[in-house]
Amino acid sequence: MRLTAMRTTVPKGPGPRSQARPTTSAQFQSAAGMPSQQQLLQMQQNAGNRKTVQYLQSQMTIQRSPDTWTTWPAVQDAAAKGTWGRICALAAAYSKLLPAAAEKRESILLELDAQITKWQTEYTAIGGNAKQDVSDLWMHRAAAINDLVRRMGAEWKEMDAPGTLLPSLPEERVANPELSKKKDVGGQSVEGGFFSTNERILDEMGNTIGVAKKGYLCEFEKPAAGPSGLKAGDYYKVRPSAEMAGSKNYLAFREGYVVRTAVSDFNLLKKDGELGYEKPNPDALYQPLFPHAPKLDDVKQGYIGDCYLLAAVLALVNKSPGLISGMMRDNGNGTVTVKMFDVEGKNGKKTFTPREVTIEKSVVKRTSGKDKTDENAQGTLWVQLLEKAYAAAGYYGRGEERVPLKENTFEQLASGIAGIAFEHLTGHEAVYKSVETYQSEAKDGSWLMMSALKSQLTPDQQMELFADPDLADGIKKLHEQQKHVYPVEIDVYLQKKGLSKPTRDIIRKHLEAGNLYSGKRGTGKYTKTQLDTFAAIQQAVDAKHPMAISSHDKIASPKKGIFGVGHSGGEQMAKGLVGRHVYAVLDYRDNGGLKEVKVRNPWGNYGRTYGKKFFSGAVEAKEVKGGNGEFWLELSDLTKRFHTLHSVNMP
Repeated sequence: MRLTAMRTTVPKGPGPRSQARPTTSAQFQSAAGMPSQQQLLQMQQNAGNRKTVQYLQSQMTIQRSPDTWTTWPAVQDAAAKGTWGRICALAAAYSKLLPAAAEKRESILLELDAQITKWQTEYTAIGGNAKQDVSDLWMHRAAAINDLVRRMGAEWKEMDAPGTLLPSLPEERVANPELSKKKDVGGQSVEGGFFSTNERILDEMGNTIGVAKKGYLCEFEKPAAGPSGLKAGDYYKVRPSAEMAGSKNYLAFREGYVVRTAVSDFNLLKKDGELGYEKPNPDALYQPLFPHAPKLDDVKQGYIGDCYLLAAVLALVNKSPGLISGMMRDNGNGTVTVKMFDVEGKNGKKTFTPREVTIEKSVVKRTSGKDKTDENAQGTLWVQLLEKAYAAAGYYGRGEERVPLKENTFEQLASGIAGIAFEHLTGHEAVYKSVETYQSEAKDGSWLMMSALKSQLTPDQQMELFADPDLADGIKKLHEQQKHVYPVEIDVYLQKKGLSKPTRDIIRKHLEAGNLYSGKRGTGKYTKTQLDTFAAIQQAVDAKHPMAISSHDKIASPKKGIFGVGHSGGEQMAKGLVGRHVYAVLDYRDNGGLKEVKVRNPWGNYGRTYGKKFFSGAVEAKEVKGGNGEFWLELSDLTKRFHTLHSVNMP
């Protein structure tokens, strides 16, 4: 006998109808006059409580089934031939499955994935030589493929969550970043900034003459004297950013003084009439976001100093191209959505809140006469749009919080920290490690008084060391003056201080035999500190943890000078290395006793190679102007010219 569900009712009252007894939580809420979950969600949305909205949505489930695929526009091409026809036939077959047919759903999705990869290869092979009508057809199909890939992702999520799919984050449409550029002030002391808090502006007598408002640009300099009776070191002299008049970030105010804590560093900005937004194709709907899987060669830094961001992107691509394609989707309507993470630090802990930012599918072009060129990331659409989304989201390379400007600008990306970019892109906390050559006892000269050396000296030789109490300070200054110090240079210094040759010989042999000081490039002799740095790189690469490394501002030897300046931020260039720059770390190796690290320049060119001098046979560094910016860097050079490793521990 088949059992049927019975509807329970309460006894009839004086009213004309019976009333159903509540049996679900939603019905109980309604009966008690409580708002439903959907009503709570609407209330929180109206109140602007974004995090609460995200939490409520994460607790709600949306029932989905394959029949939603009947709306995919290309299902009608199921009878077509070739790879495209096979994709359409698979999509049509999938749309007819029942929600519970998990095995068939999985097998069709897997075959679809293989067929789409095959189709993308065919699409790439078409190139730019096809006739216009053929090219248009392929681009129409590329848009449909993008939509299909989104649907496939939703199905996988549903199948992974026993028949239910958690809703996506609320769509956040953001405006195109404002197109200003860095202003050159020709060596003047004035700097750029923005007001990070609301604060009084004072005149020279200490009277209030205006209000510095949070989120607006300013120009500032360090005054020789502060307002009357107040310390100059506590104040900046501020004035409006006149060349930004008319922009949303411009604030008109009288020049005066404001406490330094109210101003955050920023670039000096000016408007640039040659810049404008342009869709990558007359019909952006049909320009594929990913014509192929993301690859390292796609990343080429343009005329903005966001090497830290693009180096982080390179490191993520090196780990897995799917990390990038998984965080971006083409919505098929002229917009692209990018998933990133807000970062908030409190009480020594960080929280990461996922956020989906939707931007217009357009890129920045510079128009000069009849020519139009890419201004920021060069050539590859997904890189350009990821860079644009990072700026449009309000992220700021020098801080975890969003920059509080009234209108975001690409220039907020100029100069930053790769670890912060890793956190915004992955939602995982960054790890930092200083890159050093020497231990503290080497740099401060305290090794002179350690028992390991003293035990090798006679009492008279020990007296030579004690006779001059400034020896250790002199070695400390030597380390401060130059990045690398070698035993031979210590010997020259001690000779100038009057130490005898027998004493100096013992000291030099002691230093050369130990691991406090390294040998020169190409000798394969490294300090313990250098080997610790190499071990950290080895560990990160083996664990597939994305990693980047930052170079010192001054990259050239003072004796030989720089070779040129960089296009992205006026960085020093010398023998294939760039100063004040961030590289992606890709690999490591032991090359005949030499420890080497493979790095990649986000410019997409300019690197270093090594050769031997003709007479001495010593290893020398040479620049490579072309190439793809990827090269092996010897550990001695790495610890001499770089200062920080940035990585992120992610599965």
